[in-house]
Amino acid sequence: MTASLPAVLEHLRSIQFFMEMRDENPFKIRAFRAAREELSSLKDEQLNQFIKENRLTEIKGVGKGIAAVISEFWQTSTSTDFRNIIGDWPLSLLELDELSGLAPKRIRGVYEQLGISSLAELEYACLENRLVELPGFGQKTQEKLLKEIENLKARRGKVLLCDAIDETREFRSRLPKDTPFEEVGDLGMRHEVIETLEFLVEDKKSFEAKHLEKLGLKKSPSTRQVSLKTKHGHSLKFIHVAKASFPIHRVFLTSSPEHWHSLESAARKKTLLLTANELKKSDRLLKIESEQELYAELGIVYHPPEAREYAAEKSFEFVSLESLKGCFHAHSTYSDGSDSLKNMLDAAKAKGWDYFGISEHSQTAFYARGLKDADLQKQWKEIDQYNKKSAPFRVLKGVESDILKEGELDYPDKILKEFDFVIASIHQRYGLKEMTDRILAAVRNPYSSMIGHISGRLLLGREPYRLNYEAIIREAIATHTVIELNCNPHRLDMDWRYLRQACEAGLLISINPDAHSVEGLDDLEFGVWMARKALVAPSQIINTWPLKKLLELFSKQREKKAA
Repeated sequence: MTASLPAVLEHLRSIQFFMEMRDENPFKIRAFRAAREELSSLKDEQLNQFIKENRLTEIKGVGKGIAAVISEFWQTSTSTDFRNIIGDWPLSLLELDELSGLAPKRIRGVYEQLGISSLAELEYACLENRLVELPGFGQKTQEKLLKEIENLKARRGKVLLCDAIDETREFRSRLPKDTPFEEVGDLGMRHEVIETLEFLVEDKKSFEAKHLEKLGLKKSPSTRQVSLKTKHGHSLKFIHVAKASFPIHRVFLTSSPEHWHSLESAARKKTLLLTANELKKSDRLLKIESEQELYAELGIVYHPPEAREYAAEKSFEFVSLESLKGCFHAHSTYSDGSDSLKNMLDAAKAKGWDYFGISEHSQTAFYARGLKDADLQKQWKEIDQYNKKSAPFRVLKGVESDILKEGELDYPDKILKEFDFVIASIHQRYGLKEMTDRILAAVRNPYSSMIGHISGRLLLGREPYRLNYEAIIREAIATHTVIELNCNPHRLDMDWRYLRQACEAGLLISINPDAHSVEGLDDLEFGVWMARKALVAPSQIINTWPLKKLLELFSKQREKKAA
């Protein structure tokens, strides 16, 4: 097996990085840096020749030790030096070294104190204000890191849905208000991660050279498409069609093959012909002026773009933001939130909700300022006072309890029974059986109302836990335990691809924002999109229920599990 010069340079950088992490001999570290600088001026064939002829030490800065590393890596794609220096540290720490202003020693600090080992984990920690009180950091450093992370993600070519939507808003603001265009492709369908921001445009003149030049853009050679980059480096594509074809073509560009085929089939049953641009009856072209009108003509309930993953349902009730009567899983400055409890409660009440479940981190979550008993008593007193003044709006006392190593929750029963609800969440990774057993134990706990961010994934950064999801879902259904649809846009967990089958089997879910600020409450929209993608009926989403029914569920859970 052979390597390439860029791979060799990256391998040497990796060794240098982990040497700095371990505070190795600075002269040796500088030797690796100098060797990389000299090697970078070579070409693959030149380096290959040096290796073949055993002349690597003739390259300035390459001594016998580094030459041995290069030769071994060139043949095996790894080296003994690398294996020795990395030890049991995660390779993903290298991602953090790509951020300017974050030296290896500081990376070691965030890893050892907060367990952060990837770019996505660092971003999430910044958004949860976990670096503010870390020695050597602070608010300004945290804000700077978030900016650096945003720039790095853009350079990598993939973008989270939330960032793509922000880019879209920014780009819209730079176009004339009367420019008609709609999101299509992965963005239009609200996929979690997007590579290209695609838009459908009905007015070709809007994208002629004069208009594009105002934005500092150039038209692509294609006559039907205009491709460009946002200022953050994300790819944009504008596709134009004739005005008369706009509604149908947008449905086409926001449908999975399965969904589109079901629309074609529905058309045939009505002796209609549906193509990507038109709907015909015999030779007569039917005038379709909106996407809703197309679905009505086919005799199918309107499916919004994010709900076009599966075959179209003839009739279905989609969840909406307006159908939510409240939400759970929100943090305030009592733990790692950035807004006070009162501000969070006022914001929830202002949304017209009937109830709001606050859930700080539990006591062992030191990294998130988890609440001890005295803190709980203080918060409960504040909630009681708020409820007296705010009826019929009701604040529910909850907690996001860590699931401990044996599956037990993070407080004794005498405290757990005082909560209105408990979200049980794992914040540490173990093996498949251990993880599954821990979550199953938590599901069976009488005080577990719901399981939080079940897979533990962080989009573009951390893979899901290895779990027996089928066993966990079966147990959740049997015990009436709710599984959270965490709609923090960095999580969107559980995955909508598994959600449909689970809900068809009888699973109850709750669309939870995992909010750490007032603004975070708006993330519920992401959860609504994911629930629509999975075709989850509102009746199976507990925060569409009235308060009385909700409290009856929590009571039923405790009785059934305690029996």
